[in-house]
Amino acid sequence: MRLHKLSLFGAVVGALILTAAFAPNARATRELVYFNFEGVVGVTPGTFNSVPAPGPGAAYPFLQNSTVINSPSSPFPLGQLALAPGQGTTLNQLLGDAPTTNTALDAMGNDTNAPFCFQFGANTFTSGNIYTSLSLSFALNSVGGGSQFDTLTLNYATVASPTLADFTNFDTISINQDAGYYTITSALPAGALQQANLTLEFCFSGAKNSGEGDHTYIDNVRLTATVVPEPSSYIGGLVGILGLCWFQRRWLVRSLRFRRA
Repeated sequence: MRLHKLSLFGAVVGALILTAAFAPNARATRELVYFNFEGVVGVTPGTFNSVPAPGPGAAYPFLQNSTVINSPSSPFPLGQLALAPGQGTTLNQLLGDAPTTNTALDAMGNDTNAPFCFQFGANTFTSGNIYTSLSLSFALNSVGGGSQFDTLTLNYATVASPTLADFTNFDTISINQDAGYYTITSALPAGALQQANLTLEFCFSGAKNSGEGDHTYIDNVRLTATVVPEPSSYIGGLVGILGLCWFQRRWLVRSLRFRRA
């Protein structure tokens, strides 16, 4: 009887190990868009391209091609949305990324006629509706004499070529002005899921004067999706457990026959 109990205990432990091995990770994520602003000037002046798939270390096959553009309705003044070499950071950087120029996006906007905005697009539509949530994250740094932007508003739209009226706010951030980088993470509403024409917009406001020398640096912008575990993962785990149980049953039957003999 002791042998049988140990055998059943081994079966249960084995089943639990297989379940843990095959069970999907509830926190599995996909990187959809990533801007590191390293030598990624777009074809059109004042535009900046994202890092394409497969990304750093060929580890991000789901990265999409996207481009930061000046907002058509609330644009930065000419020359005041530009790349700033030597002003970047490793905060919020994708694992495996290796900056070559340490560049950041510089939202100068030395003008009180704010807000000034930039945008980029993404596609969150999937045939299996496998994304459960989206998050936008980036590194942010404000440098100046205290008259630079103090507020960042994050908006989204779900139509092609959106106008000002199409955007909805999903977060408002008070910008720290201590010349240090901070990582900002904002959850997008459910309305941003399953959208083939998602546009994300960064709008800056609160500048106190029109003097030069004020800078708001943005680096390592990421749009990340949380993924529903694929059914095949569950099936693989169940098949493994059933196989173990079947093997254990046969072992027990042979053991009982041996004892009776």
